[in-house]
Amino acid sequence: METRTAAAESGLNLGCKTFQLYTIAKAYEKYCKIQAILRRYQCPPTHIYSFWFFDTALAATWLRSDYPTARAIARAHRYDVYANENRMRFLPLRQFMLQGLDAVLACSNDGANYLRERYGADAQHVSTCYLGTEKPSGLNPELTNDERYGMAPSRVIPCSFRIVSCSRVEPVKRVELLSRALNIIEHMIEQDKKVPRNRTSGGNLSPADVPRALPSSITWTHYGEGSQFAAVKTSTRSLRHVHVELPGGVENSTVLEDYASRHADLFVNVSSSEGIPISIMEATSYGIPVLATDVGGSSELVIDGVNGKLISSDATADDIAMAILAFARSDTEQMHRFRYEAHELWSQRFTIHANVTKVLAVLEGDSTQ
Repeated sequence: METRTAAAESGLNLGCKTFQLYTIAKAYEKYCKIQAILRRYQCPPTHIYSFWFFDTALAATWLRSDYPTARAIARAHRYDVYANENRMRFLPLRQFMLQGLDAVLACSNDGANYLRERYGADAQHVSTCYLGTEKPSGLNPELTNDERYGMAPSRVIPCSFRIVSCSRVEPVKRVELLSRALNIIEHMIEQDKKVPRNRTSGGNLSPADVPRALPSSITWTHYGEGSQFAAVKTSTRSLRHVHVELPGGVENSTVLEDYASRHADLFVNVSSSEGIPISIMEATSYGIPVLATDVGGSSELVIDGVNGKLISSDATADDIAMAILAFARSDTEQMHRFRYEAHELWSQRFTIHANVTKVLAVLEGDSTQ
């Protein structure tokens, strides 16, 4: 079986062939363990599901061949979809699995289109099935949706602006780039405080000054840790007008409790590559507007000008700083719309119940999904 599978791809260079054989070995180990369980309990499978379009999907393909009456499907995300996401620019046995599985469910339209365009007829049964998140919890039950996701709670610090982000602190997530953008904002706030303002007799900013005013302070909370965590801590240590909270790796429930109990003005994701970020789904479920790079399926979560803003995948620290400040300078009505639309889009596309129901329907053979 392994030899026949390896022969399905020819003309590979040494690096790609090694990657292919490594994938086959990993899949075969899993396949043997599953077969042992099935034989022990004399229980032929009816439905076979792989969460990743990688070695577990290859094991599912072999099992589908062994049990022809079963249906086998696989989900597909980012590193298991985009060949350019690894240094060899190659993912093994794509056509073999696409031919052998009953369906492949990409987590974004971007991923589904990539598979169809790259593999043609072999990807005819590829479709999109979004991931999803649970209904927000810990919210005030007395509030209406308009109050909860539109009119934000009063801010604890006048003229402050709170940013949240959540990801591993690794090069692909570019948290260090976000920290550089906040250093730029720190300098701008410092300079802004030195500039005299045209004021009314009451001592407030005049209407002409309001759109240009910077917040007097910004709070940034980042959840997650990784290889660049120490560098991010070092780069933000001396900030005075940007208050930085770096709790590191915490339970997901801690992040969601924060979203429910503390006001956040903006969620920021500046990754260089994504499948479709669960972190953005979670933030928008709580009505938090989003600033994100236009990579992978992020544009399916963030509609530019509706529930947030998309910026170029090669955005600089200056670009990110300017985009953050554009949100900070937005009026209450605009932020109200962003918050309401963030939750609305989540409720229409990204609830876990609706999307798991679709997976189950595909497993049962419903071709309309």
